[in-house]
Amino acid sequence: MIDCVISAEAKLNTPPSIIEIFVEMKNRFTLPVNNIYEGAAVLTSLFREDMLYTNDLGSHYSVTRHEGFLNYSEMFRKRYGDGYNTLRDGTVAVTTARTINFKSLIKMLKSKDE
Repeated sequence: MIDCVISAEAKLNTPPSIIEIFVEMKNRFTLPVNNIYEGAAVLTSLFREDMLYTNDLGSHYSVTRHEGFLNYSEMFRKRYGDGYNTLRDGTVAVTTARTINFKSLIKMLKSKDE
């Protein structure tokens, strides 16, 4: 799939979209990726492994950095800051961000006190 990203970008001279990468993959290889949705899932997985850069919409991918393109770690920090991190299973964990006690939050939300 990464070879298809590189090849499509070389042909277009711009980062390719998911559809353009899928078409390139179908023209070059016979892979077990049967439809565009599976192709998008593979690209997203490669992105989560910091192997690809994408724009803010996640519509175009590249193996090289372009203006406005970030890898997953950079995009995560941009959106959530340095106080959070992702674990191996994909869940988000607090590292240094302020947290509140869940019982205190529920008590406050259920309170009739103004």
